[in-house]
Amino acid sequence: MLCPGDARLVAREPALSALATLLDPEALAAIVTRRSGVSVTHATPTYLRYKPATSCLVAYELQIAGRASPLAVYARTHAGDAASVKIDNAVRQPAWSGPLGPGIFAVDDPPLTLFTFPNDHELDVLPRLHDPAELSRLLGKASKDLRGRDFGPLEQLRYKPERRFAGRATAADGESFFIKAYAPANAGPAIAGARAFEPRGSLQLARFLGGYARRGVAAWEWLRGRPIDLHTRSEGLSHSCARVGEALAMLHHQPALVPDAYAPTRLAEILAESIAAIHAIAPNAISRLHRLASRLEDWVAPAQLSPLHGDFSPGQVLLSEAAVAILDFDRAGRGPADLDLGNFIANVELLALLGEAPPTAPGACADSLVQGYFGAGAPTQAGIHVRTRPATAFALMRLAPEPFRTRRADWPELLEAILTRAEVLLDPA
Repeated sequence: MLCPGDARLVAREPALSALATLLDPEALAAIVTRRSGVSVTHATPTYLRYKPATSCLVAYELQIAGRASPLAVYARTHAGDAASVKIDNAVRQPAWSGPLGPGIFAVDDPPLTLFTFPNDHELDVLPRLHDPAELSRLLGKASKDLRGRDFGPLEQLRYKPERRFAGRATAADGESFFIKAYAPANAGPAIAGARAFEPRGSLQLARFLGGYARRGVAAWEWLRGRPIDLHTRSEGLSHSCARVGEALAMLHHQPALVPDAYAPTRLAEILAESIAAIHAIAPNAISRLHRLASRLEDWVAPAQLSPLHGDFSPGQVLLSEAAVAILDFDRAGRGPADLDLGNFIANVELLALLGEAPPTAPGACADSLVQGYFGAGAPTQAGIHVRTRPATAFALMRLAPEPFRTRRADWPELLEAILTRAEVLLDPA
């Protein structure tokens, strides 16, 4: 059954005839059971990517009768004549069979294609990575340090269908490595970002071991550490965030060779893309979105650019007694320093709104992060502290569709709360 927000979206999307099925776990489970002959007892949506009037992709974990662990699948549909073409192209590609029989199969009514992990239309290297012999061969191609080593089964850590996969590979001697897979077109920039920065002072980086861009595979050393505990006491959280701010300043000070990915023109485009993404799922918010955008006009035109992480958040940080490790430079580029600061704070704001962090966490993180950043000797030009609030509002607008994408049934209410928080940050009086 569709939640009210999803039902309203389906009513506005006649071009995507399979959208109602993709958004309804019970309907999707029934389709898979009927098409495969395997009994799907429960379906849990985990991720969505939606392009209005064009396409939709939804990832699920399926509980199958007689199987202990859930099965990862994703289904996608396209609008109009593109649907049959995309389906034909998908079912013609080589596929690994699995618990549902064929690893890729099509459904005519409604028109959709279903991929069983590790089959993926864009990450065609994934099935090979899940064959230990092929994994060993590909990692040897990616890095001379891994050449000649034998690896066991790959452990999944994070997966966004048709975008990227992150996993842990363990060699026969027990040593672990962090592995990522990309669509080949995205591998080059990600590998360049991995090579752009160096450890410095208390800033620790995972050593990049190498990449095999043609196959979209990259490898790093495995770092040990603990994530930031947003539920710890305020003093402990403040101390951790101050350390993170100090490490971030050391990152920003490096003469890294990264593209101007967050120059003013690109920030304006990102803001417009954020407005379009929100408007697609909440059309009544358009006037509100334009008001928010007008308040961000000055912030979008920074005078100075620094090398940035580009996707900085608590999930990209590991703490140890002596160091702060910053991970994942897939989106590295030059831009305003407060973009990284604002993105980190906005992610904590989102976790608080989702009930996954205390309501006091954003304030404790924001103050301590900026104080740690300046304490590390960051440029104290007038305005960067003042600019952190609009930077956080900007990042919140980018994050506003996340509850929809992660399939929260209450996503309309959460989207409303995120926009309200952005407004407060831009008009704290």
